Amino acid sequence: HTLLSCLKNMSLPMPKIFLDLSELVLNYELREELVKEPLNTARIGQLLNDLKQSSAEIDIEEIKCIITKRLNTLIKAVLQDPQEMENIGKVIDLLNFIEMFNLPVNLYYAQNAIYKLVCHIMPQYKSNEFVKILLHKLNLNLC
Repeated sequence: HTLLSCLKNMSLPMPKIFLDLSELVLNYELREELVKEPLNTARIGQLLNDLKQSSAEIDIEEIKCIITKRLNTLIKAVLQDPQEMENIGKVIDLLNFIEMFNLPVNLYYAQNAIYKLVCHIMPQYKSNEFVKILLHKLNLNLC
């Protein structure tokens, strides 16, 4: 990244091979950060900024797959133990993270699973404030 910054500061045109390599490395590092626990939001933000600064493209499909898998794993934990509010908190935290960085995610499984849980399995959850936040984050209108 330092060489790219140096070339950019000197207003020299960026060699395509440097741009391609930078894109590859930054996307790899971003993927690595997105699977770590806990998420390092500062590092991820820096990588996203570096991608933008170098005019590199984010590997949207790969990122979407990683984020969706992470979300679905958390949703499964909620379904296994719906009484554990910490699991719902983790889902909300991830959804806030996704929103903060405008990351791509497929909400299909999460929306359907939580809708089914709240509308058919545990309708008393509708009044829980934490669950209301989750429903809002998932763009769900209740039955």
